[in-house]
Amino acid sequence: MAEDWIIDVLADLRQYAIRNYHMRLAEQLDDAILVAATELRAADSALESGLQPPKRRSEAPIPLFGALSGPADEKIFGPA
Repeated sequence: MAEDWIIDVLADLRQYAIRNYHMRLAEQLDDAILVAATELRAADSALESGLQPPKRRSEAPIPLFGALSGPADEKIFGPA
């Protein structure tokens, strides 16, 4: 896995959450670690089988909550 560093980062965050008694956060990070590992494994399998990974649509930030209100072209990216 070329990008397995993300799992290390999530694991570090999970350890921090456990040390500071944020157990719900630690559980969510467990789920995030599993999702990241699954996604990375799928990407590696696709590359090994000769498939091209999907191209990125843009480098724009991914909205956290989506457009909650306002005009259709206005994006809300979470708390400021």
